[in-house]
Amino acid sequence: MNIFTSRQKTQDIIFLCFINIFAIVVSFALKTNFLTSTILFLGLPSLYLLYKEKNYFKKVFLASISFGIFFGFVFDFIAELNKAWDWNEGLLFGKILGVVQIDVMVWFFLWIFHILLFYEHFIDRKKLKSN
Repeated sequence: MNIFTSRQKTQDIIFLCFINIFAIVVSFALKTNFLTSTILFLGLPSLYLLYKEKNYFKKVFLASISFGIFFGFVFDFIAELNKAWDWNEGLLFGKILGVVQIDVMVWFFLWIFHILLFYEHFIDRKKLKSN
């Protein structure tokens, strides 16, 4: 069973690949920072998918806030507090509670936002229900 449908969706996947190639070229050519790379790799494709799937904005946005911001904050807080990783002070904005960097919270939000928009756009619900 193929839950991905239509020629338009195939074209959308190809366009998203080109957006990622563009992001790679710009990131290497300009030696972009973490926040700029986040916007290039997650923000631009999300804007494209949002343009295609306007109906799901509210649902995806609320889920991204709850999972991307709330759970992302908790996860990053514990990881940074335990020194599981370190962002090397290379980010643009300050820290929340002296531990979690705001740039990372933007990344968590856009990461979840992009995943959910991708799912909403490419998975055909009618074919899923027919099984």
